[in-house]
Amino acid sequence: MILMILIEAMAVVINNAYNRVEAIRMNTGRSSKRFYHLATIKATPDGFLVVRDRYEMYGSKAEELYTDEFGWADFLADGGTVAIWIEDGMGLSS
Repeated sequence: MILMILIEAMAVVINNAYNRVEAIRMNTGRSSKRFYHLATIKATPDGFLVVRDRYEMYGSKAEELYTDEFGWADFLADGGTVAIWIEDGMGLSS
């Protein structure tokens, strides 16, 4: 099962599949925008592993992906992880 949440310009994809990358196609309402991979979080026997920036398991989308002219994109998450994608230029503030 894959769950996806879109908050403003952030997409959060939860993938509970075992050991395989899955994509969920969703409409962001943001046409022709770049979303970059902020982090992938995976539970391990030693605690949580957080991978920021490039995530090689995503191949050509290891750092970024683009929405099409209608706002659709395939957001990726590795098996057993939570992947966070954020629209370029939006940034995070505390």
